[in-house]
Order: sequence, then structure tokens, then C-alpha cells
Amino acid sequence: MSNYLIIEDDPVINTYIDSIISSKGIVAHQASDVPEALKYLKDFSIDLCTILLDFSLPGASASVVLELIRSLRTESRVYLISGYDIESIRHQFPIDDIDGFIQKPFVPKDLVDLVLPKA
Repeated sequence: MSNYLIIEDDPVINTYIDSIISSKGIVAHQASDVPEALKYLKDFSIDLCTILLDFSLPGASASVVLELIRSLRTESRVYLISGYDIESIRHQFPIDDIDGFIQKPFVPKDLVDLVLPKA
């Protein structure tokens, strides 16, 4: 079964994303910080096909977290989530190393269209 990991420190946004993903029959795991995310990333019994990464996490740069993801989960798709537009973060983050980007706030359809496999 495919699993998604949501790495987002805001519990409201984390739950919002979880509800959208779960409504499509996909298991979503939530991590509110990097140590919690690492537990999921290092648990290879969980097939993490997709990871949603918040750009602004306390205590860690999203670039460093992306490096960890890419070293531990080479096959996972990674999508960046941010309240900033993509041009504002391009100089701080390796945009070419992710599978997609969505700017907050977003509506469920936009998230589904971006991150869920096409039928």
C-alpha cells in the first residue's frame, strides 16, 4: 500500500492535508518536526511513495531535510509546500530536486491534482 508523509509543523495544515489525502483512500502519516519525520523516513517497513515537505520548519532548513529524504528514500516523490511563492524561495532551495510545488493557501483539488497518481 502506498503511504504519504506530511512534514508540516502547523497542526491545522497538517490535519487539512491529511484529510484531503485520506479522503482519496491513501494512508497519510503526519510529522510535525524533523525528528518525527526521521522516524518515518528510517522505518523501511512503510512504503513512502510521496512526501509533502513544508518549506518553513522550525530548527531545520528544508534543503537539509530534502537531502535527508533523498539519502533515505531515493524513490519517493517530494513536493514542497510553502506560503511563499516559488520565485521567492528559488535562491534558498534546490527547486530542481523536487517533483512539484504548491503554495499555501490551496484548495483540495489543487493538492489532489498535484500529488495523487492520475487514473
